[in-house]
Amino acid sequence: MVRHKRHWWLRSGTVAGCATRRYHGILLAALQPPVARTQLVAALDETIDCGGTFYELATHKWASGAIAPQGLQYIESFHLDGTIPTWIYAIGDARLEKRIWMRQGENTTYVRYALLNAVSPVEFQAKVLVIIAIFMALLMRAIGRMRVESLNRGIGVLAYDGATPFIF
Repeated sequence: MVRHKRHWWLRSGTVAGCATRRYHGILLAALQPPVARTQLVAALDETIDCGGTFYELATHKWASGAIAPQGLQYIESFHLDGTIPTWIYAIGDARLEKRIWMRQGENTTYVRYALLNAVSPVEFQAKVLVIIAIFMALLMRAIGRMRVESLNRGIGVLAYDGATPFIF
């Protein structure tokens, strides 16, 4: 779950998981509703260790045109369960389900993973790619290093002094 303390949400992207537009991401928030749309979480980079073999589920297309990692090759299927995007990944001898949805009226994105079956032991890791990108801004200023701190039920991120913190 990725949460921000203001109200409004949006998640956009592609079935392959690759951002093809600057507004594609996991959490985009209107910090001063209905304006000031800001991208807070660009992507999740998931890695699965299935019986000692590592699988990267993320897909990124770089300015050079290179695609790495190429997690899209592990997508067995994609469908909408109602309005919830749902992927099934076939990785080694395992199948993993991923669902992404938002809580209406809040800047909250949920990402749920479920191991559907596996013969070998499976370990899961995810990196959260945090970004502060203000859309329609004419000037971006350097904000320095973000502050990250451990909280009772997650991780807090403060992008810069005076920013609204968000939690994972």
